[in-house]
Amino acid sequence: MQVLTNKDATVQSISKTNQFPQDFIPDLCIFHNVVTGFACPDGLAAAWVVRQKFVIEQGHDVKFIGCCYDDSPPNVTEYENILVVDFSFDLELFEFWENLGKG
Repeated sequence: MQVLTNKDATVQSISKTNQFPQDFIPDLCIFHNVVTGFACPDGLAAAWVVRQKFVIEQGHDVKFIGCCYDDSPPNVTEYENILVVDFSFDLELFEFWENLGKG
């Protein structure tokens, strides 16, 4: 399992744009919801960009899950590559997910 977080992304000093590694193709995108069932405008826009790039342009199958900060994290065991946009979890959870893929 590969989890792409800001610490893994290349950050350009001028535009502050995160860039995906060339070979990274997510099969799960977790984006920010304001409340359950209502997407944050930034989270929805970020998920839309992921959909455009990976689903529409490249034809990959990506599942999208909206999360609120008070929600329990989703079960990610069936996914290989997780992309989290406009949202974050505790570093310990990211490390746990990353270690799931190494087992």
